[in-house]
Amino acid sequence: MTQRSVVYSPEELINAVSEIRDRFGYDKPILVEEFLTGKDLSVGIIGNPPESYVVLPIIEEDYSALPPELPRICGYEAKWLPDSPYWNIKSVPAQLPEETEKFIIECCLKLFERLECRDYCRFDWRLDAEGNPKLLEVNPNPGWCWDGHLAKMAKIAGMSYAEMLEAILKAAEERLNIR
Repeated sequence: MTQRSVVYSPEELINAVSEIRDRFGYDKPILVEEFLTGKDLSVGIIGNPPESYVVLPIIEEDYSALPPELPRICGYEAKWLPDSPYWNIKSVPAQLPEETEKFIIECCLKLFERLECRDYCRFDWRLDAEGNPKLLEVNPNPGWCWDGHLAKMAKIAGMSYAEMLEAILKAAEERLNIR
């Protein structure tokens, strides 16, 4: 997903789909989603609900460094292009109404169990224009990289990168009853 993935008219949508098909030779159906303009959020869980787990602090993407004409997304440019204005996006502790935060966490815990996630997981959410949370993605195997969203949440929770990795490994050991 890139800044060109966000379109504002049917014509732009047709052009974006055509570009994907031409560039990648992709002839299968393409998923098109409504662009949600509210806060861009991530939630991490380490452990195995309902017994032993920790919900890491919810983070949101701070797009304030982006020029106003660019869509507020954390896509390819933010992850792989240091010369892009998207490279300056920061993850910060989310500022949410208590009821919204509670709803999101409850949903994440239920999904973790229902989808049979194990040991750690990350959930990506976006708020719509009215502030209603919408689930974008459940990532049952998010990257362990030192600068990834899970590591950012762990740091906000006061965990070092090594402590985060240790917590994930201990969760697996406990689940498998390995000593």
